[in-house]
Amino acid sequence: MDAITDRDEKTSRLRIGGGDWGSGLTDEGIRQPAIIALPTVLERLLGDLAGLAVDTADVRDFLHGALVEAISRREIPRERLCPPRADVFLPAIEALRYSPSRHEIANLLAANMDGRVAHAVLPSYIEVLKQISLDEIELLKRSPILGRYAAVADLLYVYQRGQTAVAYRHILPEFLAKACAVRSNIPQYVDNLLRLSLLERPAGEEADDEHYRSLGRYEFVQELRRNAPPRSRVAVGKGVIGVTDFGDQFRRACLE
Repeated sequence: MDAITDRDEKTSRLRIGGGDWGSGLTDEGIRQPAIIALPTVLERLLGDLAGLAVDTADVRDFLHGALVEAISRREIPRERLCPPRADVFLPAIEALRYSPSRHEIANLLAANMDGRVAHAVLPSYIEVLKQISLDEIELLKRSPILGRYAAVADLLYVYQRGQTAVAYRHILPEFLAKACAVRSNIPQYVDNLLRLSLLERPAGEEADDEHYRSLGRYEFVQELRRNAPPRSRVAVGKGVIGVTDFGDQFRRACLE
């Protein structure tokens, strides 16, 4: 397998397949406004798509840096590199203007250029990246492998006439919750990941009771129990949560 990248220390250029991802710097460190040469192999693969993309310094820096690094991480044999599909490449480049998920976009484009897995990359993946936050990305990364599930619980207030009020939804185990910088957003994070079919809560499935006892030890859960409304009792809605087939393929393409 050929090495994808090596570095020319004199020019700070990444070389790929005999071509250069120019850094835009001369040997003296002066930035040049001239066109930055695409590496031979990627120039051929990108073809007319590169011309259709918005030609800004930010896009060039992304193609010359993050995309090259993503291709290198995937260790794609040179002979298996393939042209990206326009329905993936162009929306991904457009999303660079506002999406914070640049690392994940680079992974997506690299997967789309990997002939071994490109068939599994869907155009909808970039639309998903536009709709999830960095916390949600970390939550999805930490979710169990496909086919395995983590315990999840809802805290409920049940009144005498059988009416039920939800006190808190989607209480997650610590190994998932700690992925989120803003823990108070976890219920809506999970709702969003369920809406996008990245995660699922299969009906009627439960984990062992010890997992739910552990979820009940969170301080905020104990406070909700203490503050239960009069004439109500606290109940726990038990369930499990895990990635879907769609979520697993998305994770493989964009997050790994």
